[in-house]
Amino acid sequence: MENPYSPPQSPKYERLPPRLRPRDMGSILFFSVCAGMLVGVVTNAMNCLIASEYFAHVHLFFSFSSAWWSIICQGAAEGLIYGFLNGVIYLVLLSLFSQRRCTSRQALVFLAWAVGIAFAVWLLFGCLSKIGIDFRPRYLGDYLAFHTAGSASNYAWVKNCIIGLIHFSPAITILAALGCILKYRWDWSNAPK
Repeated sequence: MENPYSPPQSPKYERLPPRLRPRDMGSILFFSVCAGMLVGVVTNAMNCLIASEYFAHVHLFFSFSSAWWSIICQGAAEGLIYGFLNGVIYLVLLSLFSQRRCTSRQALVFLAWAVGIAFAVWLLFGCLSKIGIDFRPRYLGDYLAFHTAGSASNYAWVKNCIIGLIHFSPAITILAALGCILKYRWDWSNAPK
């Protein structure tokens, strides 16, 4: 028999994880911009080592006395722009589909995965274009202005890995956000009740 003088029992509700605060969202956007700048600087530095002649044909935003610094600064500027845009896409997806309940640590981990995947896409497109030019010379196309197949394949490496990275960076961001959301939902649905 129940004690009539005992306090009424409150219904048991599942405790929701804390929401991402604006400060957390700002830090995720900041790290996204920094990651974009890192990707831009590293890929432009490596591309300059592989085929510096590519950058002779491309208009540079910056004109330092050293072409190396101009290329690095251009990579940082492009990375800043793409990092900001991809960071906004990432935050919008996290906010919409997890109601900002995904933890900031989890969001940063998936952001780091997105940076790793971006480097892998850059490397993949560069290798595929270099292999295509080296083993199938009929695919030289607009690279025929170069005197040797080696310089043409280096030019193709740089051009195609940059194109691949630019075209696939929003898809990488969306995949990272969806991975973070699915991980959040999996953790939440399997949490002890």
